[in-house]
Amino acid sequence: RKGRCMYYLNHQEEAIKSFQQSFIVIDKSELSEENLKKTKDEITHYLQQCASMTSPPSSLSTNCFNCCHKGIPELSSAPSVEVPCMSEHLEVKLDSFGGRGIFARSDIDVGSVLIVETPFTCYLLKEFNATHCHYCCNRVFLPIPCRQCSSVIFCSLDCRHAAWMKFHWAECSILENIQATQGTLGLLAARMVLTAGVDELMKFDETLDNVKVDPYSGFDEEGTYNSECYATAYSLVNHADKRDVKDLITRIVSAVFFLKNLELVGYFSGIMNNENAEEKLEKRSEDLRLKYCVGGHILRNIMMLPCNAHEVSEFSLNIRNPPMSVTVEIGGAVYPVLSLLNHSCDPSVVRHSYGNICVVRAIRSIRAGEELTDNYGALSATHNISARWDKLSQYFFKCSCEACLGNWPQYFDIPNERPIF
Repeated sequence: RKGRCMYYLNHQEEAIKSFQQSFIVIDKSELSEENLKKTKDEITHYLQQCASMTSPPSSLSTNCFNCCHKGIPELSSAPSVEVPCMSEHLEVKLDSFGGRGIFARSDIDVGSVLIVETPFTCYLLKEFNATHCHYCCNRVFLPIPCRQCSSVIFCSLDCRHAAWMKFHWAECSILENIQATQGTLGLLAARMVLTAGVDELMKFDETLDNVKVDPYSGFDEEGTYNSECYATAYSLVNHADKRDVKDLITRIVSAVFFLKNLELVGYFSGIMNNENAEEKLEKRSEDLRLKYCVGGHILRNIMMLPCNAHEVSEFSLNIRNPPMSVTVEIGGAVYPVLSLLNHSCDPSVVRHSYGNICVVRAIRSIRAGEELTDNYGALSATHNISARWDKLSQYFFKCSCEACLGNWPQYFDIPNERPIF
C-alpha cells in the first residue's frame, strides 16, 4: 500500500524500497497460493513501472487539500505601529467610563478591514475534534493525527508541531478526561498558562487583583501591544471584586483541578530538575511557590475569560435556502485586541472567523474620534431591552448605548408604512 502511494506521488526511491520490502515479508503471509502469486505479479509490475519513472516528485501536500479559505483578508490600510494587527486609523484610549476602548483616528468607510488578529491561544469544542484542526481550527479534509493520541487531528505538520510545542505535550494524555468533566473556558485558561511558559508567568506578581487600568496596560517596553505576548492577555480585566463567594469557589476548584492535572502529567517535574543535595530543602519551597504561581494564573484566567473570550465560528451554508444559513460555534479563543472593543446593542463592526484568525470589518461609516463598538451577543434588532440586559449580566455592566437609552424597537416591530412628510 505504501509502495503504491509513493508510486502515484512519483517518489521513485521510496516506492521501490517499499515494494522490495513487500517481497521479503509476503512469503510469511497466510495468503493462498493463488493470491500469493497474484500479489507477487502485481508487485513485480509496479517495480517495472518504477524503473521507468521520469517525472519529478509530486508537490502535493496536506495543505493542498486542507485549504478552507482563498486567503485571509488584509488590513485596508497600513498596520498600527503600537498594535500591529490593527489599522493605523485606530488607537487605544480610555473611554468615558474609565476603561479602555478602540477609537477611530480618522473617518472610516463601511466595509474597511480594521483588525486581523491571530489569537494568543484557542480551543475546539469536543464535537469538532475529529473534523477540525486542533491548532488553527480550520476544517480538515485530509487529517494528520497526533503522534501520541487519537483524540485530535491537524491540518498540517506545522500545526501539529506548533500545538505540541505550546500545549498539547501536556494535555495529550488527559484531554478526553478534561473535556468530559470540565468547562471549555477552564481548558482555555490552562492553555494560556502552557502557551506562555513558566518563565513568562514568573515575571508577574502572583495576585488575583486587577492590574491598573490605563491606555498602555499590556504594552511591552517598546510600546507595542502584541497579541502573541501573554502580557496583553494578563492585562484584561477579570472582575474578581464583583464575583460572589459561590462563583469564586467554583472557579477555585476548577483551577485546582487543572493544576493537579498538570502535576499528573509531569509539568512541574519537567521544570524542576535540580537534585543537588545541598538544595533539597529549598526545592520543596520552590516547588510550592511555582505551583502557587501557575495555579494563580489559571484562576485569574478562568475569571477573566467569561468577559473576554470570543467564539470561533464557521459559516454553515444552507444550499436549499441560503437566507437561512447560520454561523456555528466550533470553539473559542483569546484575542487581546478584540477584547478592547466595548459593547453596543447597535455595533459599528462585525467579526468573521477564518479558522482561528478573526477579521473585523466596519459595517457602517465611523467618524473620526468615535469609539468602535462590537456586540457581545444581544442585538437591539433581535432582542428586547430586558433580554439584552439579562444576557449581558455576565459582563458586569449595564448597557447605556444609544439603542438602550432610546429603547429602539426590534426589527420586525418597526412600522413598514411609507412615511408621510
